[in-house]
Amino acid sequence: MKRYFDFKLSGCKVMWPIWAILVVSIVAALPEIFAEDFYIMTDGNVVADAAYFGVVVGCWLLALIGPMLLLYPITKATIEACGMDGERVATDYSFGRYALLALKGSLLSIVTLGIYMPWFLVEITRYFFDGATYRLRPFGFHAKPMPLFVILTLLLFVPMVLLGIVLSYMVVGYESLGMSDVTMALAAVLLLVVVVAWVSLFCAVITGWMLNLSVGEERVVGDIPKTKTTIFIIGQILLTIITLGLYTPMMELQLMRYFAECTRVGEGKDARRLGMTLHPWRDWGYVWLQLLLVTVTCGIYMPWYYAKVLNRFIPRIYVED
Repeated sequence: MKRYFDFKLSGCKVMWPIWAILVVSIVAALPEIFAEDFYIMTDGNVVADAAYFGVVVGCWLLALIGPMLLLYPITKATIEACGMDGERVATDYSFGRYALLALKGSLLSIVTLGIYMPWFLVEITRYFFDGATYRLRPFGFHAKPMPLFVILTLLLFVPMVLLGIVLSYMVVGYESLGMSDVTMALAAVLLLVVVVAWVSLFCAVITGWMLNLSVGEERVVGDIPKTKTTIFIIGQILLTIITLGLYTPMMELQLMRYFAECTRVGEGKDARRLGMTLHPWRDWGYVWLQLLLVTVTCGIYMPWYYAKVLNRFIPRIYVED
């Protein structure tokens, strides 16, 4: 027997915070767009005016703290839209307490140059789960910040540094060593394969870390085999590259279904599996239509895109008893 999730969210309910995030993103980018207006000449050298650094720092703070505060109403509305068997998830949040967590975490992340970010993300995620209940059964988020720090360091930061070094050597080698176009093309293809494999492994590991939840006394965990999952994601990314991005919505839906099927509720012989129903090409066309509306309206349609996509696909997820 399959028990499907309920979900009903109005785009108007998340309209203002999503629009505000778009505005904050634009404002935060303005110093870079108009950077030349802040440059002055000193002894023949071009340097930045002191006011420019103050504006940049202020925009960085706005870009980090602003979206974190605006995330509160979006997340609250999204969680309260979820349910099953005709009953919704209830929440008990305090914006004041959340704002203090967001401000403290944002400032510590800036002061520590990002080192505190895993602890900040876990603290915020745990706050939203701890304040939600379904039929008086509390939710829980049990993933730890130290494993996340290791994952982000070894599977994100270090590979990005190595990728930058490799790219710089490729450029230098091409210009100074006279490497042929064929050699450069082969090197670029090999590098692309490595990057796709690295991104796929990162997605498999980070999702396995995230799926460590509970509802009441029942655990909700992800049984995600790293090798199989990495190979699956590689195939989806390659299809997206081959189709010049046209396959992107289908890749996202296939990943949602794959990870849903890897998730179990409970332990032992009473464990139940999740699943997801898809209508591939109809769903693909629907998502592209929504994305087209976002593009045509220059982002104004984004709240309704967010609500409609969730309204369509979350009710496709089920628990198989």
